[in-house]
Amino acid sequence: MTNNTKQSVKHCSTNSDIKKKRKKTNKSSVKVIKDGKVMIKKKKRRSSNKNKHSHKNVTPMKVTKKELKEQAHKKIVKRLSTAAILIGTLGLSTTAIALSQTHQKPQEPKSNQHLIVKEYTPDATYSDAIKEKDDSSKKEEPTVEESHEEEIDNSLQQEPEEIISSSNATDYQEQTETSATVEPIQEPEYRDEKISDVQPEMTLNILGQLIHYQNGGQSAGQSVIDANSESMASTWGGSSVFSGSDGMNTHFIGHNPGAFSVIFSLSIGNQISVTDGIGSQKNYIVNSIRQVYDDGTDVNSGEALFDSITGTGGGERITLQSCINDDCNLIIFASAQ
Repeated sequence: MTNNTKQSVKHCSTNSDIKKKRKKTNKSSVKVIKDGKVMIKKKKRRSSNKNKHSHKNVTPMKVTKKELKEQAHKKIVKRLSTAAILIGTLGLSTTAIALSQTHQKPQEPKSNQHLIVKEYTPDATYSDAIKEKDDSSKKEEPTVEESHEEEIDNSLQQEPEEIISSSNATDYQEQTETSATVEPIQEPEYRDEKISDVQPEMTLNILGQLIHYQNGGQSAGQSVIDANSESMASTWGGSSVFSGSDGMNTHFIGHNPGAFSVIFSLSIGNQISVTDGIGSQKNYIVNSIRQVYDDGTDVNSGEALFDSITGTGGGERITLQSCINDDCNLIIFASAQ
């Protein structure tokens, strides 16, 4: 028994040794049968640190610009395709809704729709009118003779109306004829109004008042205004004949009260218009107002103004003179505009 046990122990030991060897071989190699032959293939050792990666065999990938563009293009195409799909689905949904609305059956109108039922109570006037109609229907119809008489009466009543209407028509024709004859007569009246607006020759327009004058000069000026003191003025000093274009002073005299009473209403800046013997008009602006004695001395300053009143110098201008009293005179100086 002891021998057998020893042998078994040895056997056991040998088995364990074989297992150890197998384990060792298993760790480093693997048996593989290929083409009927047993071959041992060594296993690759793995590193204990699983998290660590070996970067020895990793080679960096080189990406070209073309590939980047292609990738970006693909992304854009994908996005556009998804957007198109979404739009298509939305469009289909909206069209489906519209079609469903169109294919819906129209609602049948209700029988009582748009009908308002009210109890109507007729007014008193309406009831009275109905009664009058009923009463008229109840009356007897007129006979043939009565109807014939009514027709004759109506014809007699209509005849004067027709005569009046015909007379009105003749009156209307006469009115139209007279109006046609009157229309061309209005033209010369309109022309006369235009002509009257023009200032006549040898006049002074002072504040809208026209005063006629004569070229009397120093020899005849006083007798001219004495003969017609209310409406006539005359030249006296300066240029005895008014021209408006000779570049000289013209001295006009007139009575107060009389034709030159209006010059007492003048103020500096007012305009005076004067026409010559052929109607040429010249405008003057008042620039100075003085009071002088008969010898031409200024009442306030004592300045001698006789030469400026009666002289021809000083350019195109006019001087107006009228009496304030027996010793004093009003002088208006106005220069050409």
